[in-house]
Parts: sequence; structure tokens; C-alpha cells
Amino acid sequence: MNTDFDDGEGLICLVGTGRNGSTLLTRVLDGAPEVDVLPIECAFLSALNDLAEFGFISSNVLLNASNKPLIGLDQEIAVEKILLYIDRCLKWLKQQAELVGIEDKTYLIRENLLSCSHYSVDELIVRFLVLFRQVFFVENSRKLTLIRTVETPYIADYIRLFPRMKFIHLVRNPVNVWRSNAGACKIKKQPQWYMGGDNLRTVIDIRWLSHAKAILSYESDSNHFVIRYEDLADNPEKELTLLTNWLGINDLDFPAAQTIFGGKPIIKQERSSSYESVPFDREVRPDTSTLSMEKDVKSEREKDFILYRAHELARALGYFENVIKPSAFGVAKKWLTIKGNEFFGGPGDKFYIKSFKSILDRRKYIFKALME
Repeated sequence: MNTDFDDGEGLICLVGTGRNGSTLLTRVLDGAPEVDVLPIECAFLSALNDLAEFGFISSNVLLNASNKPLIGLDQEIAVEKILLYIDRCLKWLKQQAELVGIEDKTYLIRENLLSCSHYSVDELIVRFLVLFRQVFFVENSRKLTLIRTVETPYIADYIRLFPRMKFIHLVRNPVNVWRSNAGACKIKKQPQWYMGGDNLRTVIDIRWLSHAKAILSYESDSNHFVIRYEDLADNPEKELTLLTNWLGINDLDFPAAQTIFGGKPIIKQERSSSYESVPFDREVRPDTSTLSMEKDVKSEREKDFILYRAHELARALGYFENVIKPSAFGVAKKWLTIKGNEFFGGPGDKFYIKSFKSILDRRKYIFKALME
């Protein structure tokens, strides 16, 4: 077994924007006996960079709503600071263990990490993954280890730290990514400023556009594999065969099944965070939007803005092929009016003040984007 991941050898990074099927794909790949899959979403680089620079993790980083340059990745970090993030990861791992009914052994990872006083960023990531494999996987002969992240602005930083790391890029129609995010926020009663000041800017500019640009910049690099969520949902066996061939592993015995921790079935019911009436799928199936009768939460003006903002990059990835790009003037005109659902009610006047500020901030973002 490769335990040190020399220069990233044996490491696979699944990159997505969130709300694009990345949880589904990691759980499908968990069924491959050659792959150890870390079943949580990580923000290793941005979180550890914050700890190196400031000694704490900013809310924007925790929400995957940051694209600021990472300038602290070459510093060593005291283990006490590192635990501010690692403890979050261990909590999420414990929750995943509960889904499959296995013993929580995350404390072993924490105890072992405390044996060293300082870590560099790459040392910490490698050590954490090695310990994860040792604690949760009995057989230590697996070929690959897979992590999942929404850090789409930082793919080049991962490559700098781990030159031999391979990347699976899971991409989805940006309109549907936004639709799913908006649905999740509606269910959780989160306001439009929840994700880094403006949800639309975070989902489209910080996450989706950053990812699309990276995908196209590495399209001739054999260490990068692109898969569209729509193709995966429509024909999972075909897409997964292409993916497993690229990974150099055997075809999956059960390509539609989702498991955690090396093929363990999920025994605890989950609910979709996008649609209250839809259970979390245990098998790959078409877009869950077809299973819900709830009102679509995306507005036409948000859709038009996304069509305008992402049009060229989306077309390069196979989307919007028969869709005419809206005019900047037409999009701007729709955003001159304020709709009642833009105000988020809550205890006290501060929520109305925040709502008004978020309304102005969104229009500032949109009009600036339309003038670029």
C-alpha cells in the first residue's frame, strides 16, 4: 500500500461546485475495492490557509464562499490550531459512520495527530488520510484514496502541493446547480446573503465559473477527467465504465448502488436537502427535480443572468447549445424592480436591514458583471 502519497501519487480529488451530484458519485465509487473513499466534503487548503494566516477559519471558507489567494500554504501550523478544522472533519466522519451503523473510531485519528506539534499543509493532509485508511479500512492494499472538495478556485494550489494527484471534475448545468442551492436554502430558511454575502455570486462566480475555467485549462492533461452530472444520471453504467477505465480499476459490480466506508450499505434514512418531499437516493437515478412537485424556486431573471454570465463557458462544456444568450440590457431591466420575496423576515429590524443591504449588494454584483 502507498502510505505516503509521494507527490500525490495514488490521490484522487473529486471536484465539484456542491449541489452537483458529488456525494452521489463518491458513494458509488466507494463500492470499488481498489479505492478508499473519504466520505466527507473537505476544504483542506482554504481552511488550513486561514489557520496559518489568522489562527481561525473564516465563515466564508466554512461556506466554500471564498476565492481569495492562498498565501499561507507553505507555513507550518501548530497542531492545536489544526484541530480547529480537523475536529470538524472528525465530527462529519462520525455522522457518516452512524449512517452505516459502524463503530466511531475517529478519536484514534485525533490521538495520533497529537503526536506531532506542527504540520505543514501537505504533511497534515497526507497524515490525516493515512490515519483514516488505517482506522476505517481493514485491508490496507487498496490502490487509490479519493477525497471530495468544493474548492474549485484552488485546483492549481492542489497541483502545486501534489503534482501527481489526479482530478475528477464533476460538472452540472449552472442553472440547475443554482436551482438546487436555492431549494436547499429555502428549506433551511437561509437568506440570500447566507453564503458569503450573496448566494448567487458564490454559486456562479466563485464556484461554477472558477471550476469551468479550470476544467478547460486542463482539458489536454491526462490527470484530469471530466464527467457531466446529466450524463451520469442518464447512463450511469456507461459513464462509470469510462471513469473506472481512466482510474485503472475494475468495473463496479453494482454501478448504481451507493455505499460508505468500503461497500457498507446505508441503513439510516436521509432526506434530500433540496426537496422536503424527496428521500435521499440510495441508487443513481435521474435528476430529483423530476420527483418533486414543489414550486421551482429559481426566478426567470436569475436564470437569465446565469445564461448571460456563464454562456460561453457553459457552451464549451456542452450546455446551452440551443439557447440564445440574453442581452445585458434585457437582464439588467429585470433587476430594476425589487420583489417581496427578497426580504427575509426574522426577529428584529436587523433582518430587514440585512435584506435591504443584500438586495443592493446583489444588484451591484449583477450590474458589474453585465458591464464586464
